[in-house]
Amino acid sequence: MTTFEREADLQLAGLPAIGERFGGDDGQVFEEVARGGHTIDALVTRPNEAGQQERAELGIGEPLTGDRRAIYEWVARKDGRPMGDLLAVSPGDERAEDEALVDELIDDGWIDVTEDGLLTAVAVPRPVVTIAVAFALDAVDQARVSVNRTATFTDRQYVVTTEACREDACEAAHLFRSVGVGVAVLDDTGALDVIVEAETSAIEDQVTARGLAEDAAAGWL
Repeated sequence: MTTFEREADLQLAGLPAIGERFGGDDGQVFEEVARGGHTIDALVTRPNEAGQQERAELGIGEPLTGDRRAIYEWVARKDGRPMGDLLAVSPGDERAEDEALVDELIDDGWIDVTEDGLLTAVAVPRPVVTIAVAFALDAVDQARVSVNRTATFTDRQYVVTTEACREDACEAAHLFRSVGVGVAVLDDTGALDVIVEAETSAIEDQVTARGLAEDAAAGWL
């Protein structure tokens, strides 16, 4: 399992997205991403007044628990936090779920546990310079492939997926070609194997925005 580098230069490309997983107004997220220049952190931690009020009433601070991306970001933001710090801010009905999600992240190699029982984020560099918002074609929805822009594919739009989704990507190659999107598989060594060459034209409406920026890391499949 690979993970994305949490560096400031990993900026969202100027592509539209639906903010269904980030809270707040979808249209506002669309406009922010379309303008470009946002880091993933800046987008996913953007203010959500309704959510903040609800959490304040429950006496809950960071993180936004209940999903893998939020928990990973919380751990990565400050390494060496004990599990108890996370569970202490989880709503009572989410603590078991959050604990299970941490176990998943550990099993998948995103989070490690030190000898002292502290959580630490695992960083495995990938050859991705600019992370774009995630997309998926309806016909390969289960693959949850993600659009990325890489240093190798300047000004071209590629779907970068993992080795586990190679078969799905190959079977749907004609769909990707029909919308001018290329397909590349990121193998376990971090190398990109191009299956379909991309056109330089913009992605068409047949591609459905999923608003899953964490999937752009090509590791949440």
